[in-house]
Amino acid sequence: MKSASLPAPCSLLPTEAHASRPAMDTEVWLGSAEIRVRGADGTLCTAPNLVIHYITEHQYCPPEEFCRAVARTVGIETAGQLPLAD
Repeated sequence: MKSASLPAPCSLLPTEAHASRPAMDTEVWLGSAEIRVRGADGTLCTAPNLVIHYITEHQYCPPEEFCRAVARTVGIETAGQLPLAD
């Protein structure tokens, strides 16, 4: 992952909320790195790791190709339609 400078805090995020997420045996600060995955055709798909915040807190839905590439990278088969989270 490519490191990046930390962005300004989200004005919609409560000040007591943490802008980090657990990742295996460490904690990752959102907005400090980039997610890179390859699409089925080899296209490189990228997003700031803050996309996790956009999805969970602002109901952002990334492009389908990005979602499929992420799923494939972690070993999840997505032959049919991708379900949307509630």
